Amino acid sequence: MVQCIEKGVYDPCDDASPGSNGWITAQCAWAHAEVANRKIVTAEGEIITRLKKAKAISALTEFKNSQHKWREFVDYYCRFTNHADEVGVFANDPALLSYGFCVRRHNEERAKELQAYLPSPE
Repeated sequence: MVQCIEKGVYDPCDDASPGSNGWITAQCAWAHAEVANRKIVTAEGEIITRLKKAKAISALTEFKNSQHKWREFVDYYCRFTNHADEVGVFANDPALLSYGFCVRRHNEERAKELQAYLPSPE
């Protein structure tokens, strides 16, 4: 599923109707989170390569630290939203609070942020 989404061949999640099957929608959230994570890893690699070439050691260290802290934040924050959903504290769409959808949203945003530092592929 991830490879189909990643390559833009076919997104099986387009055919899944929201709310009809929690397992399917959860799998779609995780698949999209993984696609975004792969974009993050690719952008990270390029940023690290550029910083190493520039011999920007302190920037490289800060970037690596920021990525580590960002991943830690996402994990903790998404666990919080998942637990909040379980106890019904917030009046919101449960899909928005679930761990998988939370990770997806944050991964997609981070991928865009990191890709913005890099030139567009031609």
